[in-house]
Amino acid sequence: MPNRAYFTLAIRESGRWTPQFGDHERAVVAQESRDSYAHVRQLDRKIVESAPDCDAIDAALAALNAPDLATEIERFKSEARYYQAGALAAALGWDSAYGCHFGMRSTYAEAVAQYKLGHSEALIALARELAR
Repeated sequence: MPNRAYFTLAIRESGRWTPQFGDHERAVVAQESRDSYAHVRQLDRKIVESAPDCDAIDAALAALNAPDLATEIERFKSEARYYQAGALAAALGWDSAYGCHFGMRSTYAEAVAQYKLGHSEALIALARELAR
């Protein structure tokens, strides 16, 4: 018999998602969310689906708690760390399009150049690693 899906109610506390309750029936978890966690903002309550074992539940919660890497790229750019932003974009498999610019118009060309350099060098390093 294949594993049935398992649903876990996760609550965000101090910026981290933590498991609170789980069941094989999503409706049961949703009811628990309404009955026992109505005092928690809806944005801080989430039902995640996984396999019914601890490792799968932990992985689902780890994915919720992972940093938003697109936000990290934009943060690097806002801090004038264009090379790092480009390298992270390459590591994620994104193309070399620069996107939104932070800063002065006079620095745009330099920012794009640093971003593309980081992107290119990260791809070269990855290719060398794969060639080993």
